[in-house]
Amino acid sequence: TLRLISTASLAPQGDATFDGVEVSFEGATLKSPALSIIELSNTGTRPIPADDFEAPIEVFTTAPAAIVQARLKSTRPADLAPTLSTVDGKVRIAPLLLNPNDKIELIVLTSNGPIGFATRARIAGVSHIPVSDPVTAKATRRYWFRTSVAAALTAVYVCVMFEFIML
Repeated sequence: TLRLISTASLAPQGDATFDGVEVSFEGATLKSPALSIIELSNTGTRPIPADDFEAPIEVFTTAPAAIVQARLKSTRPADLAPTLSTVDGKVRIAPLLLNPNDKIELIVLTSNGPIGFATRARIAGVSHIPVSDPVTAKATRRYWFRTSVAAALTAVYVCVMFEFIML
């Protein structure tokens, strides 16, 4: 599972901007830069040997955002040593043994707007790597809760009005 832990914008937005302030990386100016922490973990019950990978795991963003750089933040277990590379706006994680509950935490620098992460991998016995975004999930739950409450209040109102009209 790939899980978005947090995202923070590195540039002021809207009215809080300042003329002449820009964020750059290795000499290139970044538009709408952000830092995200993502976690890749084996949430299954079986180990995934390095030989089960057809190619490296790729983590990328949805358009128009692009990954500028990624760094290893932490691993569990501590001696897990993933090999990372950032190529063409994608983070590639070289095949490695991932035991159940092993985790790789990355700090990812992105540019060009709103961030959504996706993965691409060919791993024997794994059809896809699910992506979990708790921020989006929380907003979706809040929307459905509000919609349900509004529907319930509407139903109560209709019942009360119907009773009032029948009097």
